[in-house]
Amino acid sequence: MKIICNRISRLYPNSIYGFIHNLNMGFTSFEIDLNTCINEVLLYNYDYFNGKHIKYLYKQNFCLDGKYCVNTFIEFINILNNYNNLDIFFDIKGSDIDIIEYIYFIYPRLNTNNQYFFQSYNYNFLKKLKRKIPSINCGLLVNGYIPIKKKMLKYIDFFCIKEDFIHCFSEYGKDIYLWNIIYNNDIINYKNAGVKGIITNYPENFQ
Repeated sequence: MKIICNRISRLYPNSIYGFIHNLNMGFTSFEIDLNTCINEVLLYNYDYFNGKHIKYLYKQNFCLDGKYCVNTFIEFINILNNYNNLDIFFDIKGSDIDIIEYIYFIYPRLNTNNQYFFQSYNYNFLKKLKRKIPSINCGLLVNGYIPIKKKMLKYIDFFCIKEDFIHCFSEYGKDIYLWNIIYNNDIINYKNAGVKGIITNYPENFQ
């Protein structure tokens, strides 16, 4: 079962520095947030920066104390491609459908010695991405339980859900990942339920 570092690192979230730090700690699976400003795809979780919505900001606006404080998707890929045998979960945020075109453009550049997963709360992102790259792994993020229509399943390879809803989603015959797990108290039950991996801010609790 994969132990996936949420936002790359709790100490250095969504950053290349955090990626290298947790690699050196022995972790090999990472969840990374993707979001868009005006001119870049960023490793960024939130809709706002310094009180302004990121859809009105350029990459150069993401500065603190005169230094850029956010890495771009392409900066991360250039570092990531130097490493092998990793599992990378890209969590696509926001509502800008153009991010799918950018992922489609970048995807052939990814090191094929790693495994890649693309997940989102936005089903339309997954549908468009799966249509453009049928072999890509796409996962629907769900907070709670919603019934999934059969026609939607062809664009979904896995579900990323809260642990309380494992049995609700097992009926769909898709891989299941859990998010926001802190302790390893129930890890045997997760394995018995067929859970493929957990996303956690505390991967050290599962080492």
